Amino acid sequence: MTECELEEVFRLVSCALDTLHTNSVPLVLGDVREPSIMVRVLRPEGVYPSDPASVRGRVSAQLVDYGICGTCQERWYDTSYNMELDWPPELVAAAMYRDTALFPLMSPRHDAHML
Repeated sequence: MTECELEEVFRLVSCALDTLHTNSVPLVLGDVREPSIMVRVLRPEGVYPSDPASVRGRVSAQLVDYGICGTCQERWYDTSYNMELDWPPELVAAAMYRDTALFPLMSPRHDAHML
């Protein structure tokens, strides 16, 4: 995948997350990692575009894993997450408080950190 195609994937995922975060019931995906994003690139074989405008409409990205998605500021994170991943520092620092009222609530800033 070319750099401009990756930039388009980032833009599309950012837009999808913004849609979740600004929904009438704001949601947080909670797990913004490569396995949670499905990407499709349509281009002729052997062509590697370097112009960002040339990839619009040829690259699609979808969020596909809503396993721990929840309502912003209301749903707790899944407490069985893998601590070896790049989780937001706030969650890592609060790991000892899992399953208690001290554990952080879901926030759009957590999605932004993982993106």
